[in-house]
Amino acid sequence: MQEERSWGRFGRTLAVATLWVGLARVLAEHGWRLLPLSLLRHLSLQGYLTAMQLMAALTGVAVAFLLLKEPREELAWRRPRWLLLGGTALLSPLAYVLSVAVAVSLALPLLKAEILARGVEQVQASSGMFGRELREAPVWMVLGWGVVISPVAEELVFRGPLWSALQRLVCLLHPRSKKAKEQSGLPSNLLHESPVLKVSRGLRRWLAQGGLATVLCAGIFAALHGGVPGAMGFIRVASAAGLGVACGQARHATGTVLGPIVLHVAYNLLAVGNARRWFIVEGWTKVRGVPWPVVHLAAVCMLAFIATAALRQVVLRKRSRET
Repeated sequence: MQEERSWGRFGRTLAVATLWVGLARVLAEHGWRLLPLSLLRHLSLQGYLTAMQLMAALTGVAVAFLLLKEPREELAWRRPRWLLLGGTALLSPLAYVLSVAVAVSLALPLLKAEILARGVEQVQASSGMFGRELREAPVWMVLGWGVVISPVAEELVFRGPLWSALQRLVCLLHPRSKKAKEQSGLPSNLLHESPVLKVSRGLRRWLAQGGLATVLCAGIFAALHGGVPGAMGFIRVASAAGLGVACGQARHATGTVLGPIVLHVAYNLLAVGNARRWFIVEGWTKVRGVPWPVVHLAAVCMLAFIATAALRQVVLRKRSRET
């Protein structure tokens, strides 16, 4: 009976996530039919997408509270631990650098071929109207949609009910079994695991406790960012996959959807600044599509994260000794 209830809870959560993602896609493509022509004439692409994402997010949250027995749990609306959120913020520049650098490195052969065949301007133009507005639209509009509304709306569903449903499915298909140390018949201190076995065991544990949900959710997230042709489209999808993995890990580590929202907002802020050339310094080039100042920022933030984590461990050890 308990297993049946768990499967039912999984089905409802997955249904809410599917309806939410589907509604967002339908509104992005056909939502203009719901708006009066007089309003459409004054809306930019970003203004239109902002309105549709807000509509989809509000509807998705309403459906979740109507259909789910514990909506806050499935949406991961939990009270955050501010130290974990701070660590997520510090690692956000590193997530951006790694995602973009890996995506550009993978697309480099195709990108070089397209540049030789069509020229740099034509390749940049392949990003379409969206890429052009990202570079040329008013700053307040780009920041409002690209750095605030879009990340929040996407994370509410992808690292909310969708991640929860996928993780619940993993738990149902791979229930935790009791450890049987006595099977060997030998004292545990006589058996030493090899490094390979330790890594393999750690990887399996990570996948079972949230890693598989993170990877699957990132794959869906990346696939929905397709549609741009050529190398620029490949970079867009590959970097979205990297962002999805980072945001899924933030959900896993913090236990709340606010973690991936913080990371996604910081990521998009760096992406907007890169597109609008805010980080260009005379005499400094880019490394795999990332400006050097952003690379330095990522390094400094990572060192600050390591120092903070080390200091916290020292404090915890001191407290444990005192008690």
